[in-house]
Amino acid sequence: MTNHSFLRLLPVAALVGALAACDRAEPESAPADTAPPAATPAPVATAPVATSPAQPTAGGTVDASGLTFSMPTGWTRRAPGTMRVAELGAPAPEGSTEEAAEIAFFSFGPQGAGDAAANVARWASLVLDEGGQPAPHESTTEKVGELSVTLVQTTGVYQSGSPAGPKTPKPGFTLLGAIIEGGPQGPLYIRMTGPKAVIEEHRERWFGMMRSTRAGAP
Repeated sequence: MTNHSFLRLLPVAALVGALAACDRAEPESAPADTAPPAATPAPVATAPVATSPAQPTAGGTVDASGLTFSMPTGWTRRAPGTMRVAELGAPAPEGSTEEAAEIAFFSFGPQGAGDAAANVARWASLVLDEGGQPAPHESTTEKVGELSVTLVQTTGVYQSGSPAGPKTPKPGFTLLGAIIEGGPQGPLYIRMTGPKAVIEEHRERWFGMMRSTRAGAP
C-alpha cells in the first residue's frame, strides 16, 4: 500500500469514553453587625480565577504512550476522560450547527488490548447500518518509520457510550481509527468520531497527524 492510499481511505461506513468536574465552595460572608476598625481599610474581595474554555491551538505536539504527534492547527486540547491518555477536539466548519469531533487516545500498557484485527472488528461493531448490523468498513496497514499503523474507517449510526453502559445512537457519524504498534510503551489506540461533515473537514489533518507519529514522548 502506498502513501497515496494512506491518504485516500474510501468513506464507506464503525469505533470506546468519560469526564470529570469539581466544585468550589462559596466563602462565608461576615456577620452584618461586624465592621472593620475605621483605620483599617476594608479587604477587597477577589473573584476566583475562572478556567478558560479550550481554545484552538496554533499547532504544537501531543504526547501519548511514548509517542509524539504533530497536533493539527485549530484543534483543541481537552482534559482526558476515563481510561484516556489524551483527548482532542476538532471544531465543526464555520456556520455549521454540528457538534465537534472527538479524538481519544487509549493505552493499555505493553500487553495492549488485543491485536489490530480484533480492535478493528470491535470498533466496526460500534457503527451500525440502517438494519442494525455493523456498517461496512475499510482498513489498511501502513509503516510510519518503525511503527505499524492500522487505519479503519466507517460511517453509519455510531453507538456512543462506555463499553458496559447504555448507548446513545448518533446517525450520520463517521469513525476514523488508528492502531499504532511498535511504540516504546505498547500499542496506542486512537479514535476520531463525529458527524460525517465534520470528519470530512478534518480528514487530511487526521492523516497528517498519523503520518507525523514518532517515538520520543517523555
